[in-house]
Amino acid sequence: MLGQAGEFGEVGPAIAFLAALVLAFGPGARGLTWIVDRVRDAVPFGDDPRYKIVWPLLAFVIALLIVFGWDVNLVGALGDAVPGLKDSAALDGWLGQLLTAFGLAGFASSWHDRDVAKNPPTA
Repeated sequence: MLGQAGEFGEVGPAIAFLAALVLAFGPGARGLTWIVDRVRDAVPFGDDPRYKIVWPLLAFVIALLIVFGWDVNLVGALGDAVPGLKDSAALDGWLGQLLTAFGLAGFASSWHDRDVAKNPPTA
């Protein structure tokens, strides 16, 4: 198994943790990107580069509403899979939820940038 020391040595659990982060955050971030892009399309200043900071902040606010509204804590759950963090309770509360919101918003921003690079807007 990837999370066990073996052919990957001592970095096996770290590789498993990073792979789990991508798998856990990916679908949620893709949905968050879709929501922010619909809001961006609905407002008249959506493509104005002066307001570029608004969209990652909006993604973060929506992610905060999701993680605190539905008590989602992906970071705490994934932290339990890492042997060094298993006994730590620091990520099980609101800090883990806050880091989950940061992760979702950051991943969503990355998805948006990738989509724009693949399909540049026509003016």
